[in-house]
Amino acid sequence: MTDILGALAALDAEATAALEAATDEAALELVRVRYLGRKGDLAAILRGLADVDPAQRPEIGKQANEVKQRLEAALAARRETLLAAARSVTRFREASSPSTWLYTIARSFCIKKRRRSKFAPAAVVPIDGEGREAVLEVPDPRHGPEQELDERRLAAALDAGHMGLVSYALTTDDADEELARLRADGSDLGDVEARSRTRPDGEVVRWRAAFPPLLGPAEPPFILEHELLGAEWGGEARAARASFAHPIGGPVRITTVELPVPDIEATATACARSVGVQFSDIDPRSAHAAIGSQVVRLHHGAPLWNPAVVEISVGGTRELAGREIDAVGVRWRIRS
Repeated sequence: MTDILGALAALDAEATAALEAATDEAALELVRVRYLGRKGDLAAILRGLADVDPAQRPEIGKQANEVKQRLEAALAARRETLLAAARSVTRFREASSPSTWLYTIARSFCIKKRRRSKFAPAAVVPIDGEGREAVLEVPDPRHGPEQELDERRLAAALDAGHMGLVSYALTTDDADEELARLRADGSDLGDVEARSRTRPDGEVVRWRAAFPPLLGPAEPPFILEHELLGAEWGGEARAARASFAHPIGGPVRITTVELPVPDIEATATACARSVGVQFSDIDPRSAHAAIGSQVVRLHHGAPLWNPAVVEISVGGTRELAGREIDAVGVRWRIRS
């Protein structure tokens, strides 16, 4: 475990220095591929998880997520700084040094990004003016450790880009049996974890899930087992949901999820290893996998910057067929 944590710390420092030295988009992309790509240094380190005690894997996964999140945020800030500098270079009048000018652009980007985030603190103490010695304390939301971990994962994924689909799940009737089967084939999923939430009416909704080492739009999905009881997943609730006529014209079901990923082959390989999903027709631009009656399709793109596409079928109407609607960072494509 110590070796992997040391390797993560070294990668963090080396990649940060490489990002600071990058002066154009091509250099940034080389840094991204080398350190964060599917075949990059971080992925190589995580492949060593197979030889680690299962009890230690969650802590290593947490540290790896934190490193990945820091580097993705630094990459986004560096990219935005260079882009903004290129757009405004004609307005640079040498009233300050180039380094001060670039610092101002980067600082502005970071402040705007932090203000846009729903996870931003209520107040921010400036680091370059009066009050730099003050300590910022973020209010404790009083959530349990499970909820806090989930929120950190979600916040990091959203902070890496734009609003949108950050992960997805494959449901199963028996998470323990499914996990044992996948691990026999070399899966790197963590142990099954029991989760729950309390509805406003006081009813507790429970589920169990097993997660891959990293969560994200281009990472493998997690597996999920619902407790088939109560107002959300009991027999009557599921039957009512299946027959519910949506206001757009009738019963609705998801048929296809299309995900933008930077490396088609690497994502397909990771999904096969983690959750046994086999993609076919793999090429540099696309791939697809059938999961029951639904399809997951990969296409080349930047997660969260390019929206995921969810195709839905609407029974009983053809009026809206072919229409696309952008909402919550996802493009919804309607099929009849």
